Amino acid sequence: MHILFLGCLVVMGLNSVAQNYPLKFNHISYKEGLSQSPIGAIFQDKKGFIWIGNREGLTRYDGYEFVSYSHKEGDHNSLSHNLIRSITQDSTGMLWVGTSNGLNVFDPVTEKFTYIDISQSKTVSAVLIDKQQYAWVASYDGLKRVRRKSSGKLEVLHIENDDLRNGLARALMQDQEGRIWIGFTNGIRCLDPSTLKIVPLPDAIRKEQDDRALTISSIREDKRGDIWFSTEGDGFFWYKKRQGTFHNFRNVVNLDTGLPSNVIKDILVYDNEDIWFGTRMGLSIFHKRTETFTNYQHDSSDLTSLSQNSIWNFLRDRSGNIWMGTYAGGLNIYYPRFSNFENIGERIGNKVGLSQSIVNSVLEENNGALWVATDGGGLNYIDRKKGISRCFFPIDKNGRQISHIMTMAKGSKGELYLGTLEGLGIFDDTDGTIDYLPIGTSGDSRTINALLAEENGNLWVGTHKFGVWMIDADGKIETLGSTAGISIQSLYATDEHIWMGTDGSLYCYDKKNKKLLRYREFDNYTVLSLFIDSKKRFWVGTHKGVALFNPRNNEKHFITQETGLVDNMVEAIVEDDSGNIWVSTQNGLSKISYTGQHGHFSDQNLSVDNYTSNNGLSSNRFMRGAVLKSERGELMFGGVNGLTTFYPEKIVRNAYLPPVVVTDFLIDNKSVRVGVENSPLASPIDETKQLTLKYDQNAITFKVAALNYINSSNNQYAYKLVGFDKEDEWYYAGNQRTISYTNLPEGSYILKIKVANNDGVWNEQEKSIAIKVLPPFWKTWWAYTIYISVFLGLLYLFYSYSIKTEKLRH
Repeated sequence: MHILFLGCLVVMGLNSVAQNYPLKFNHISYKEGLSQSPIGAIFQDKKGFIWIGNREGLTRYDGYEFVSYSHKEGDHNSLSHNLIRSITQDSTGMLWVGTSNGLNVFDPVTEKFTYIDISQSKTVSAVLIDKQQYAWVASYDGLKRVRRKSSGKLEVLHIENDDLRNGLARALMQDQEGRIWIGFTNGIRCLDPSTLKIVPLPDAIRKEQDDRALTISSIREDKRGDIWFSTEGDGFFWYKKRQGTFHNFRNVVNLDTGLPSNVIKDILVYDNEDIWFGTRMGLSIFHKRTETFTNYQHDSSDLTSLSQNSIWNFLRDRSGNIWMGTYAGGLNIYYPRFSNFENIGERIGNKVGLSQSIVNSVLEENNGALWVATDGGGLNYIDRKKGISRCFFPIDKNGRQISHIMTMAKGSKGELYLGTLEGLGIFDDTDGTIDYLPIGTSGDSRTINALLAEENGNLWVGTHKFGVWMIDADGKIETLGSTAGISIQSLYATDEHIWMGTDGSLYCYDKKNKKLLRYREFDNYTVLSLFIDSKKRFWVGTHKGVALFNPRNNEKHFITQETGLVDNMVEAIVEDDSGNIWVSTQNGLSKISYTGQHGHFSDQNLSVDNYTSNNGLSSNRFMRGAVLKSERGELMFGGVNGLTTFYPEKIVRNAYLPPVVVTDFLIDNKSVRVGVENSPLASPIDETKQLTLKYDQNAITFKVAALNYINSSNNQYAYKLVGFDKEDEWYYAGNQRTISYTNLPEGSYILKIKVANNDGVWNEQEKSIAIKVLPPFWKTWWAYTIYISVFLGLLYLFYSYSIKTEKLRH
């Protein structure tokens, strides 16, 4: 038996669980400019900047660039130490930064740090700003409290409680009732901040703590009021408030599906069902309802896996993205919207995958398993439920292995027809052989480009250069002689007609009258794909876009790149359960929503959303005819990097309205800072509301950023300079985020800026900066006063001279 299996694989353990809960991670590392040292803290401020603390200082990130602040010897306004362990912000906008050498308060307006000496040990592990704006500081010699006095000065308030003053404090949390929970290296404390008295622990927690000293690393509360404690060696604890129980979950040796490590650095309450734990051995997601785990670890063969296993901290930003700081792998970011596109790619290691990445065709079996035809890797059988993948190189009667399969179809009797470079054959999966049928003649004329199986048992075969053939339910083969010499690209059937897309036109075969009609409207078009939707609208995909075509009056209306399509080369078309049309191209996917009536096309009724690799696709290039809508409504498109699968209802636009910030200001292409000679800035440019410039400072540039971190390279920008731009209209700059004006004349202007997120959703709340360009000194009012005074003086002297001269004459 000549069956060649590339792999029969059941994915087990960590990867098996992950198949049902797939997450993809983007990475920010030294390649993007981030220091590779361990990340001690991540925080998003009120403006939307991301702040990162590591062993090299404090870093601000805007989605494009990093701005760093570090300790400078002898500079008392710099950071007191570079090793950062905690970052938070108070209601005034000040950042509180805990370091290994004390507490720092950073003023973003002055860009200066104020050092607060709070303890002898200096090391600050955590800072909490409570509901009354007191700062609670967990240090290596206990708990401290800091308040801002009415004068603005910061005052350290000592806590007269030995149980809180002594001991190494690691974690802080204020619960819904206002109590402060403190995690020490020797257990848990709870404090009433109004009385500064310790609150007795619930019995279940107290009993556990009496038995052993717990080294607490993080404390979080969920919406139900349950409290979660992570430890540095004992796993995590779940305090169920309503039941009054305290449950411990630990790593169990040889149990791959449990908690991967007992060393846990941080906790994220993801939602009402799932709690995320950052462990020394990767990300562990705990499902509360079932008390089971889904674990994620670094996989060198998967570029979307975690960059490194040791996860130290979490941040959920305002648009719902999850940031994870690691010990040695930089930042990992989980974009919930990106993870809705899945990819079955080339098999690497022990994962379910394909024998080759280029997918030409895909079919679904009744059990949900997939047949995937590749361009060079034979035929693949994928059962995602069981985690099985197999590869076949079909064997013909001469013993040759067939590796290039162009298209497939399922016959009415269950036969699997394969269209290959050598012709049309029936594949037998029991022995791995292919039995070729007498279609075509020889050479490339035997290449099969398209197959179409009808419910009545007829199979239509489109060849490369030998027209269309038909095999009826009894196996009788006949050719449509009138199509001889035509290269068929696509086929589509209705009850009465067979539609044929070719490399030069569109044809329709009348099955009843056995006549072939050519639609000259598509002459000189390569018709790559055909589809009739649930509203009986006819979609024709070509190399020049997709057309809505009405065969009754021969009217066609094209949707192209000019009207929003991601690319004009339309390879496949399918309709989702909501009536949207999805097309695959050579540059991504487009979702078309058209609410107009058939035959009355209007761009006003057209909406196109585009998706590329920037939105989570594994590749932008898709293959002709490689499309499937599964029985469950899942869409699948074959491309050069595998099979892309998704449920359309889970693909939603990013609705987050990003704020806009000005990150830099340049005069004559030189960055301007506060306090330097001739600087017009009294505060950082983003804090500046009014800008006064000298006459020779009129070549200016602003760098701006939309603080949306989902595919930030696709954020959009628009601006106008009121008083200068002639028609006072917005200039839409695409993703260009520098604004430059040269030779601005003297006068008053207002620069207005607005931004859109990666999906083109505009935030209409503008940012404005008033700009005044002063005249040169010779054009000022006092200069003109001097001019007039001099002129009048000269006039007076001339007059006086004339009078004297006249008197001398007489």
